[in-house]
Amino acid sequence: MTSALLPASPQPRLYCFSASAQPAGDRHRDAQAERELEFAPYRRHTIWLLRRYFRTSLEIGRLPGILGREFFRSRVSSRKACTFEDEVIFATDLDRCVAQLDAQEKYLVGALVMQEYDQEQLAQKLGLTRKWVRFHYFRALDKLTRIFIAGGYISPHPGHEAAKMLVKRQKGLSR
Repeated sequence: MTSALLPASPQPRLYCFSASAQPAGDRHRDAQAERELEFAPYRRHTIWLLRRYFRTSLEIGRLPGILGREFFRSRVSSRKACTFEDEVIFATDLDRCVAQLDAQEKYLVGALVMQEYDQEQLAQKLGLTRKWVRFHYFRALDKLTRIFIAGGYISPHPGHEAAKMLVKRQKGLSR
């Protein structure tokens, strides 16, 4: 057979995926996703700190500010690692940090961390999707993480420049 009888096959398209060849919208979306995941490694520590704040607030006889006026049962421990004054100062300081969240963020953090709902339960309770709850919960945790790092409650990981800049900026404001 001759080549004249064969249908012409289209040339395969070659795509270049370098940063300069990506459309501006894709680069913006990638940068936004990177910024949103930037403080993800600190989430576990942030949750631990919030649970300690919750436990400490209950031990000193007050309900954490993040929960408003709600009352519910919780676990109580007999651990006393610090003096009563230290516990009051810690709870008050974290109250101020948490006060920087908006009402929606406080509700999500209070329900998921302190009341120990899972994301699916909370989504059903609110009539929202689990994806929406997860996205906004992680955003609230990352916001709290930034606040905790700037306040000195969480130490920046080695090599994490964004966290180090938060600490430097905070030190510059306090002078």
